[in-house]
Amino acid sequence: MHHILIFLHVLSALLLGAFIIVPFIVKRLNTLSSLEQTELSGTLLILVKVGEIALIGLLLTGGGMISEFSEMPSSLWMTVSGILLLIIGALLGMMHSKLKVLSASNQDKNKTNGYRKRLRVYSWITMVAVLLAILVMTNPELL
Repeated sequence: MHHILIFLHVLSALLLGAFIIVPFIVKRLNTLSSLEQTELSGTLLILVKVGEIALIGLLLTGGGMISEFSEMPSSLWMTVSGILLLIIGALLGMMHSKLKVLSASNQDKNKTNGYRKRLRVYSWITMVAVLLAILVMTNPELL
């Protein structure tokens, strides 16, 4: 059972790790035509949905592995890990709502400019949160 949990945990972590490159993809939205922007927004929307599912997988498998071990990690590590995953989940939800508007929008670029700016900020914060989560999860002795 332990090997299955580790496999699913690593698979979910790899899927969530894809958000490290999302800010660089979102940066291209300004240079695309409205049709290309709609297509890229739809693709990013699918990626965000996969990320949300991967986050749920990380929470379930991580909780399963913690309950399986005889000694619990430090409470500070568990708190920081939980807060980071909560932040990532919130940011994915905010990105989801902006991408939904951008992918369904047939408006010109000026009307959707605010959504693209917020999406860019959310994607950068998500990238930093994912990197911090990777750092904390792979080095529990730091906390």
